[in-house]
Amino acid sequence: MKRLSQLMGLAPMQLRQMLPSVSLHLQTRLCPACYAEVPVHRRTWQEKGVDQCDRHHLLLLSACPVCQTGFRLPALWEEGCCERCGLEFSHMRSHSISNGT
Repeated sequence: MKRLSQLMGLAPMQLRQMLPSVSLHLQTRLCPACYAEVPVHRRTWQEKGVDQCDRHHLLLLSACPVCQTGFRLPALWEEGCCERCGLEFSHMRSHSISNGT
């Protein structure tokens, strides 16, 4: 925390106030089809009330459909697959349900 606060030019207490509470659990959600095409996390996937991808019309996933491991930081997705079981994001598309639109 100290190094991060130095890098950002903020006091450690200011930085702690900017971070979510430890007791708060935020699920990382993604569209596997989007991520298979371009490995960039979209902020809109995290917005409350957004349950599907506006491009592919697939429900957003918050965990690997095979091993049920929740998605963590997008920076860990560089390999293009689940960090636990290795299922590729491109194969997760078939596990994400389309809403038919």
